[in-house]
Amino acid sequence: MGSQDAVDVSVVVAVYKCAPCLRPLHQRLRASLSSLTDRFEMVFVEDAGADGSWEVLTELARADPAVRATSASTPPSRRDWPRAGGASRS
Repeated sequence: MGSQDAVDVSVVVAVYKCAPCLRPLHQRLRASLSSLTDRFEMVFVEDAGADGSWEVLTELARADPAVRATSASTPPSRRDWPRAGGASRS
């Protein structure tokens, strides 16, 4: 899915201190969403937990073009809401 493609389904996930659950959650979401459409995105909003969640989200965003990751601690004016392997955090 290219960065200019429209999506049919967006799932937004609030993330706070749950690094161990992120990969399994990503796999389950991907399986469920891909059964519905091939045009979907998963937006993970990380809330500055100190458990390594951001690093996991960054890896997922690099590996999966449907993953977008951002940090709630980044002011909205500074977010670029990356797609296709991107992540933004101050």
